[in-house]
Amino acid sequence: MSPDDTDTPPHGTCVALGGKGVLITGASGAGKTGLALTLIRRARAGGIEAGLVADDRVILEPDASGIIARCPAPLAGKIEVRGWGIADVSDIAVPSVRLALLVRLVAAGDALRFAQEHRETVEGHGFPCLRLPTGPTASAPAAVLAALGLPVWL
Repeated sequence: MSPDDTDTPPHGTCVALGGKGVLITGASGAGKTGLALTLIRRARAGGIEAGLVADDRVILEPDASGIIARCPAPLAGKIEVRGWGIADVSDIAVPSVRLALLVRLVAAGDALRFAQEHRETVEGHGFPCLRLPTGPTASAPAAVLAALGLPVWL
């Protein structure tokens, strides 16, 4: 999706972990924001640069070598905390990142056991895609870190 596209940006959350972008999608209440915050916290605790690109809506800008993810200006530095409202997280905000991984939060029966075998195409570019169960699970952050080649123990 180009920045001047009139369509609504995709619903999802994007984080930057070690310079690699992770786009997390799923139904409302699936745990996108919770997974994003857990990933950022664990990466930073392990000395890996990490931050939030966008929560709720993500602008995807394809180029010749992939896709750059950005946050719509009105949402920059903000995150929705279910049960609380909008929180300022500008101290962990990252303006953009090149996508490296897709994460789809799905019903447990639709999750894939061996995610490295699954790929999806976005805006003409193929990406590895993890299909993880919705809600908080201990293995979800480890699966994302492993898919990016980062230590799973973070």
